Parts: sequence; structure tokens; C-alpha cells
Amino acid sequence: GKGYAAALLADAEAAARKGGARCLLISTSSTPATARARAFYEKAGYVKVGHIPGYYGEGDDKVQFWKAV
Repeated sequence: GKGYAAALLADAEAAARKGGARCLLISTSSTPATARARAFYEKAGYVKVGHIPGYYGEGDDKVQFWKAV
């Protein structure tokens, strides 16, 4: 809640751009414990582009996010 994660993500995106990347992919879990992370990525402009059921285990799906940099 103090902006540290947003600052780190912005630095990572800037480094990716500087290195010639065109996009970034982020994967996370679908569990309730990672709901804040998923909301954070969406707020940062990442778009949900994939969902793989049971990837991490029973009831724990993989959620993939994408953003152009």
C-alpha cells in the first residue's frame, strides 16, 4: 500500500523497454490468496490473456497477464 510494488514494476517495465522488449508476461495463481496481486496487475495496465485450469494443482489455476511496453 505504499507504492513499492508499483515502483518496482515500473522499473522492470522501463528496463524491458530499454532492452528492446515489446511486451511483458506475468503469471500468477487463481487462488483467493493472490486476488490482490491480480487486481494490482490489472490496475497497472496488464490484460488477462490466459487461464489454465489446474496448472499449479487442484483448484489452483494459472492466470496469465500481458502488457505492451
